[in-house]
Amino acid sequence: MAMVILVLLLSLTFVLLFRFSTSGHTSKKLKYEMAAAELAYRTKQEKSFLDEEAALDEVLLSKKVLPYADNLLLLQIDILQPAGDTLGSHKELIYEAN
Repeated sequence: MAMVILVLLLSLTFVLLFRFSTSGHTSKKLKYEMAAAELAYRTKQEKSFLDEEAALDEVLLSKKVLPYADNLLLLQIDILQPAGDTLGSHKELIYEAN
């Protein structure tokens, strides 16, 4: 019985270690996601609904504003690595009054 409990605890430990080791750079990812949210906030405040790109450390923030429906715009900010892989994205609908 003790051997079964020991094997279960060891397997649980290995599963947890594997999950933590593959979760990636969470502090950097959080930093980039917060930068994308800040860019979205500034876009809405300044009403600058133009596509643009901004560099932050070793990533690129790519902002696109697309028509969505009547009086709605889709604001999409992608967080891109230099190799072209996407780390994350921020999407938001913006109401544009005429």
